[in-house]
Amino acid sequence: NKDAAMPERVRLVLKRAQRKYSYCGYNWNDTVAFHFGQTVFFLGRDEIIAVRTANESRKLEIDTWNGSRQCSGQLKDVAAMLGEGFLKCERGCIVNRKHIRGYDRKEGALIMENGKRYYVSERKRKRFYEEFLKTCQH
Repeated sequence: NKDAAMPERVRLVLKRAQRKYSYCGYNWNDTVAFHFGQTVFFLGRDEIIAVRTANESRKLEIDTWNGSRQCSGQLKDVAAMLGEGFLKCERGCIVNRKHIRGYDRKEGALIMENGKRYYVSERKRKRFYEEFLKTCQH
């Protein structure tokens, strides 16, 4: 039966990928799986610069050093998967703390290593800035 064998084949492919990435020094325990259509990609948390909601319903844009990719899902689920290393800067956007290079208080914009800017909503700027300062002191 073809359907019954599928999970076993998927398990073998994942195991092979784990061996490959482990051999290359890739930190497999620090990866997250994202669904891009019928394909599952594994991204390291450090590769992700930001995750934001896309214009399409239940779609997300994941910004990485290699560009942007769209995947299915909800931001709250991805934020929970990624954990404390990510900050919510505005409705529909979380950013990786490790890639923040500055904060423009006048514009309320986070300046990322890749030069992109992600804006903090006006009513949350003061609280966000205080939280941002706390994270910088660690």
